Amino acid sequence: MTPQQIKENLNQYKWEKWLARPFGAFLMSTFTSVSNIRNIGIDAEMIGFIYQRGFWYFSHEVYEDFASQLEKWMAENDKTIFDITLSCKKFYEKSKKEILKMVKEDRADKNDMIKLEAIFKGCSAYIWLAHGLEEIYMGRLKKEVPKYWAGDPVLFIGDISFPKKKNAHVIFEEKLRSSESLLKIQKQFGWMRIRDSFEDPFSIEELKELREKVKKEKKVPVKKVKAPKEIKQLVEETKELVFYRTYRTDVFYELLFLARPIFKKYGKKLGLEFQEMRNCRIEDLINGVVKKYPHLVTAAQYKSDYAFFDEDVVLEEKLSSEEIRGSIAFMGVAKGIVKIVGSVKDLSKVGDGDVLVTNMTTPNYLVAMQRAIAFVTDEGGGLPATLLSLRGR
Repeated sequence: MTPQQIKENLNQYKWEKWLARPFGAFLMSTFTSVSNIRNIGIDAEMIGFIYQRGFWYFSHEVYEDFASQLEKWMAENDKTIFDITLSCKKFYEKSKKEILKMVKEDRADKNDMIKLEAIFKGCSAYIWLAHGLEEIYMGRLKKEVPKYWAGDPVLFIGDISFPKKKNAHVIFEEKLRSSESLLKIQKQFGWMRIRDSFEDPFSIEELKELREKVKKEKKVPVKKVKAPKEIKQLVEETKELVFYRTYRTDVFYELLFLARPIFKKYGKKLGLEFQEMRNCRIEDLINGVVKKYPHLVTAAQYKSDYAFFDEDVVLEEKLSSEEIRGSIAFMGVAKGIVKIVGSVKDLSKVGDGDVLVTNMTTPNYLVAMQRAIAFVTDEGGGLPATLLSLRGR
């Protein structure tokens, strides 16, 4: 299928700007698993995706279709989100073992790159699954919660869905509060600062600053809300989904970080510095082809065909407003100088008492978050409330 045909097929659906992500050609070429999610044992697939100039785009039609297939597979096979989390965990453990073996053996040939490509496309399949699962579980909750709760169902869902399991972010905070050495914490959690696989991990200086500020802050207890017994099982599964949302991206970013020595060594064989690989497709590199794409790529996929584009795939709707509306995570009033942060390169702009404005409060922004008095984001918090509350006042 030609790029033009991909574009025409995708534009049968309505798309809207959704999530800001700093992905280059390398990462984008690993997200083409929408058409082969069956490779991880789940009989469902998405129609396609659009990633345009640093933003993922969303289509209700496409995601509802995907959710419908996924829900059918879960019903026919008696599966829940717990089974999918377990599958992702097994995939992570097996993949981590394989990557560490390659690193230890100092391997970096074409076959190793092919194996890594398969691993990261598997990771992205688990990432795509979360979006279908959110459609399923949020649909069920929005239908059931009003039967037992007279207030705002969205706020109630947020209160009852706090995960039971500790994800990497919570464990990271606990380590910072402990007496464990920063070198050990850096080795275990340095990757959490990286969100495009080519940034630098947490430095010892950054971890020292984080530790000092985290220890000064009081931990805010999680608000406990009892779910009606009629939807208790649904709530338990939703808590697992909230955990899974973070877990599946943690798996992706940690494995990417662990594979860096292999990428660096392979890149040198092609005459590429590690940072240059960011703008190359992984399949091109496997074939020994060095082709660099723009820093902010536009890519799209329809069924099994995908392509990179020099033009926009979907036209953006122009909006103008003098007012900002949204949901408030922590009630109160904050006043400070606004600092807009687009990437970790801008973190030094944020000083104590500033208002941090960014796309989402992911772990790589922790240093700036500790300095800021308040956050304004395009998306819901990517961190559990225990971390968001550190400066939510």
